[in-house]
Amino acid sequence: MRSRDPVVPAIAALLFLVITFIDDHHTRDPTQKLTIIQHRFQPQILFDLHVHFDHHHCLES
Repeated sequence: MRSRDPVVPAIAALLFLVITFIDDHHTRDPTQKLTIIQHRFQPQILFDLHVHFDHHHCLES
């Protein structure tokens, strides 16, 4: 049965993916790697989030 609401098919077609990790930014550089990936897939990746938990640990999402 088809929906009469035109918004339902549009919402059903959307897909969101969130990748989140916590890293010690003194031992690796995930920000630089993520920037390269973001530029390579620019239309698909809309934004990123970088949060400092303490002097050593950051959340990347």
